[in-house]
Amino acid sequence: EGLPDLSSLPGGIGSANEETDDEKEEVLEEPEEYIGFEESYRLKQGVKRTVKKVGSGVYKPVSPSHVWVKYRAFFFKSQKEFESTNGEVVEIDLTDPKYPEGLKVGLENMRIGEKSEILVKKDYGFKADDEKLKVPEKYLEKRDVLAKKKLCYEVEMVDFDNRVDLHGDGNYVKKILVRGSGKKKPENVDEVKIDVCVKQGERVLFEQKKWLSHVDSDQISNCMRRVVASHKKGEESITTVKYSYIKDKDSEMIDVLKMDEDVDVTIEMKLYNWVNIHDYYNDASTLKKILKNGKRGTFPFEE
Repeated sequence: EGLPDLSSLPGGIGSANEETDDEKEEVLEEPEEYIGFEESYRLKQGVKRTVKKVGSGVYKPVSPSHVWVKYRAFFFKSQKEFESTNGEVVEIDLTDPKYPEGLKVGLENMRIGEKSEILVKKDYGFKADDEKLKVPEKYLEKRDVLAKKKLCYEVEMVDFDNRVDLHGDGNYVKKILVRGSGKKKPENVDEVKIDVCVKQGERVLFEQKKWLSHVDSDQISNCMRRVVASHKKGEESITTVKYSYIKDKDSEMIDVLKMDEDVDVTIEMKLYNWVNIHDYYNDASTLKKILKNGKRGTFPFEE
């Protein structure tokens, strides 16, 4: 029969769910790095990063984010250059297997504006048996030589975006456009206020503005539900969902929205706010809408 409509209760979604001190997001501080700062990663210090120019901000890119960089690569011992962007900015997908693992590990630890030297031992460089790696053209016939070399990358981190793989397999990749606030995220019967737009290419399949609903409402498809439940208050994002995944896990969505076959879907979403609703018996018979969170302590009858 669905959930009762609790939106008419006082203290609605625009003002509810004030955070207690325990729920407020931890304020991140910039790492204490300086020119000459060194840090090693992987087994036997397989990758080492040395800061040449300190970057800014508290965030660093994580897979599957994309980064925009300039770099020059050369062999550590001979200093012979084997690859360069020639001062041009290039985009690198941190999940792309054509780049050496050591380079991507170093990039994941850089901040915007930072310039660093990344040393890569052969175990994290151009391994001879890895056919997915993009080998510099002049070494196509000498992969075995390249595989034995210790590499050095001089890198400038120009920019990066913020992406999250919601399913861990590339089927659900969310690009965060505006970061949300707080620690908690909506779930189950919680009430949400969202903008949502579902597209295939430029074709709009479904759109709602300032939509009041519940996370597990029948009106929200399985695919949209996962995206809603990944948002913090105020967060804006674009999530790309593989058509093959929708066909396997949410086939009803294909028929309802009249989707084109084999075309991936994007879900644009903004979570304005959400209200925590407690379902006491997990049957929607008794629901409590939490208008303002209390503080930790003992209940009166526990004295």
